[in-house]
Amino acid sequence: MRAAFFLSGKLPAPIRWCFSFSATYFKLLLGGLDYPGRAAKELMEIRYLENPGGEEKQAILGPLMAHNLQAGPDPDYRQFAFLLRDTGNRTAGGLWGRTAYDWAVIELLFVPEDMRGTGIGRTLAEKAEGLARGRQCSGIWLDSFGFQAPGFYTKLGYEVFGELCGNPAGQNRYFLRKMLG
Repeated sequence: MRAAFFLSGKLPAPIRWCFSFSATYFKLLLGGLDYPGRAAKELMEIRYLENPGGEEKQAILGPLMAHNLQAGPDPDYRQFAFLLRDTGNRTAGGLWGRTAYDWAVIELLFVPEDMRGTGIGRTLAEKAEGLARGRQCSGIWLDSFGFQAPGFYTKLGYEVFGELCGNPAGQNRYFLRKMLG
């Protein structure tokens, strides 16, 4: 049994955020479900870490990925990068991304200021799209703050599919996608 909640605040008409929780999750929230062999109330403690390291991340990510592999399809997770190198062979910018679950995501894209307006940003995005097509991805997505470059991506055919208002304060964060055909 699953329950879904839809939030449709100030987002454009076709956008609905869906948060889906299973009945099992609700039982866990209410403290009536064993979690990996022990009752939720018997968990040792919840500890806050200001700057956790790779070991802590892996302790969460490892079991999560194992669960995902067992319960869902193969994610075929692969990272990629297209780097801009200067004459000294130092990385001056570029694009960093990954593919997983038949989608690509652009995680980082930076073009040095003196190279902006030359088409290098477009070329980087097109290379990522080409790689995504080669990996049989359905689409490619990214997020961009309003003070970054959402207009750049819409000119390349990306469409806004989500907006987080007030992130950061006085600004918005945009989630954009491009379907690959």
